[in-house]
Amino acid sequence: MRTIQLYCFLLLLAMSVFIACAPDANLLGGGNWQASDLTNQQIRTLAGDTRASQTLYAGSQDGSVFSSSDGQHWRRRGMVATLTRLVFGADGKILYALATTGISASSDGGLTWERINTPTSGLPEDSYTTLAFDKQNGMYVGTQHHGVFVSNASVDGAIGTHWKAVIGVWPREVVINELTFDSTQQQLWAATNVGVYRSQNRGNSWEVLNNGLSPSDGVTTLQPASLAGGNPDTLYAGTKRGVFRSSDAGMHWVESGQLLHGVAITSMLLDFRSTNASTIYVGTLYGAFRSDDDGQNWHGIAGGLPQKTPVAVLLIGKGTSSQLYAAANTVYLFPGTGSGINPTRIITLLLILLFFVLLIFITQRGTRRRKSMLKRQEEAVLPPAKS
Repeated sequence: MRTIQLYCFLLLLAMSVFIACAPDANLLGGGNWQASDLTNQQIRTLAGDTRASQTLYAGSQDGSVFSSSDGQHWRRRGMVATLTRLVFGADGKILYALATTGISASSDGGLTWERINTPTSGLPEDSYTTLAFDKQNGMYVGTQHHGVFVSNASVDGAIGTHWKAVIGVWPREVVINELTFDSTQQQLWAATNVGVYRSQNRGNSWEVLNNGLSPSDGVTTLQPASLAGGNPDTLYAGTKRGVFRSSDAGMHWVESGQLLHGVAITSMLLDFRSTNASTIYVGTLYGAFRSDDDGQNWHGIAGGLPQKTPVAVLLIGKGTSSQLYAAANTVYLFPGTGSGINPTRIITLLLILLFFVLLIFITQRGTRRRKSMLKRQEEAVLPPAKS
């Protein structure tokens, strides 16, 4: 019986250690999301300084730009009207602000801004949605109504003073939601409201790759796995009704993971720290989710985010790339830096401990009963004592 108790104890101890030390289930507050001090700011975008990895920038719905060196404490820098996205340039020197009224650039960390879509720039008055970089040839910007424009790096410099529309006429109803340049394959990808487009000649011509996607799905984001060291033929597309995956360079798409079926995907992040880009994070209208198996299965990341909170952007940052950030009503950090106790984990460990105590009590009670029965049996078979 003592051997059985020992085995049970070791099993329960292993379970306790696993629950307490799981990466997304730390016993202390570090295993949860933690809100920063940007309260009630309606944060819509995040950007990490590529030259100073400790520095982060956040943009709010009203156009305020904030900076932080730890993700927890923030200070206001400047303003950009109707801000939708912050993006650092390829060399990390210029911070770009995309807005519903145009595109601006800052070379002093968001303190002052220079308007790029001037009358002489070649850029139209439009809502600017996305910016992608080809270090050798320049940058691409996407708009809501006028398609894609390109700026030549060798001619227009770092900021991009002159732009031209890419070859081919984009229908006015096509909204460019995101542009991604895959430098390993030399391909430019466009996630649009009517599907996926790919250019293999820097925008001179485009092909539609929608096999398995419906035009009504609305592709909001697209990430090639090769950007994080994964399979060059694997791509992930976030849509208005879930995540889709292609294993043949975009030729065919299949829905990935039933948990997110019908859920609008707002952002996607490939974890470059994982093996073969197998870990993926997505922001949705209902929070943030994670997959550790190439998007096949999804689960919540951790507690701490208010339920059904829209997550606009996810970002990996800090000096050692050890922190995950989420832009919601404020900026959330995971794992958090606080020391508050996670009640769920405490209750789980207490239940395990209670079960173990009950197991000891039951086995000891059974042992005592058996000993008592044996004693009575022995007394029954002993001859009566001689007088």
